Amino acid sequence: MDKAKFWRRDCSPATWLCAVPSLWGSGAEASPVAVRTVGDKKDAQLDASLLPDARAVLPTLTSTIPADIARWGMGDTWSHALEGFLSPLASHQVRADGAQLINNELLPADLQPGSAWFELSAKACAIQANSGVGLIHAIAHVLEPKLQNFGHARLCSLYLWPVFIFNSERGPKVGQLFEEYGLDSTTIGATLEQLFDAEEYRVLLPALNTHWSEIIRHPLSRINCTLVRSDAITWFNEVVR
Repeated sequence: MDKAKFWRRDCSPATWLCAVPSLWGSGAEASPVAVRTVGDKKDAQLDASLLPDARAVLPTLTSTIPADIARWGMGDTWSHALEGFLSPLASHQVRADGAQLINNELLPADLQPGSAWFELSAKACAIQANSGVGLIHAIAHVLEPKLQNFGHARLCSLYLWPVFIFNSERGPKVGQLFEEYGLDSTTIGATLEQLFDAEEYRVLLPALNTHWSEIIRHPLSRINCTLVRSDAITWFNEVVR
């Protein structure tokens, strides 16, 4: 979908574009953000001309999504909502909207494939498009071009819970924002942990260690809700035994 968005902007601005997602997660159909791989780097751009003219949902596509891809998409959706809410770039209104989405829609949602996830994905994407994302996406953007069979949603879903715990433990910011906006960290953490794959996390630990210096220099790490230092890799090595 991002290829179509870039093509319309760069090659055919007069083309009317209606985006129909075949799976949930990125929310690209509702976003002025598009990402492409250039060499071994991810190039993310925010541009109003990248926003499709319209979007539509075909609920029947739900049955075509494999179970693992569906779960990765749920994790990607959660990563957009949570990092968008926690971003230091978020306004009060963005945080209020994010808290409403998390409390009233994401937490009650079953972690099972269902057409409702298309709309949840679009709403979560809108939160992050109006603020920013952080360490989860920095890890995904650095590792994806270097790994086979690990796409963006899979990586975001994998690092969603560990990064949430890391951010919660590294300072008071997360707790303060949750208290201010009426979010419960225990309930959210338990939900995110359901999407976590400890075995897969262990498999990717060598890659995380190898590329950690690049990850912490990534622009998205620098706008994470808590400071990410070089020594934080020790925490990520120890969080899962």
